[in-house]
Amino acid sequence: MTAQPSKTDLIDAKLRTLTEKFRTSTLGDIERLHEIVRDTDSEVGPRRDGMRRIAHSLAGRAGTFGFPKITAAAAELEDAIVAGQEDLEGLLQRLTAAVESELTTETVTTGG
Repeated sequence: MTAQPSKTDLIDAKLRTLTEKFRTSTLGDIERLHEIVRDTDSEVGPRRDGMRRIAHSLAGRAGTFGFPKITAAAAELEDAIVAGQEDLEGLLQRLTAAVESELTTETVTTGG
């Protein structure tokens, strides 16, 4: 007879699944932010609002999952957008680097 997984094992497995989903959606968010920055054909206002919404959501989700570098970089990008800062490329690069740093496959799968 096979032993049943413990509650801790089940919780760990679920957390790994949720964290992997977070990783996938975050990588999509980063790609979308870069697309918005490259899109010079659309009106600036809606593009900035789209970026602000993505950055706000990403900051909150990263905080929930315990990724402080992503949280800080996303919040800084959001604040700059709200303040009307024109050059956001450097902040977007900082956010991209934070995502790359904190969401490596090893970090996500092993929790550290």
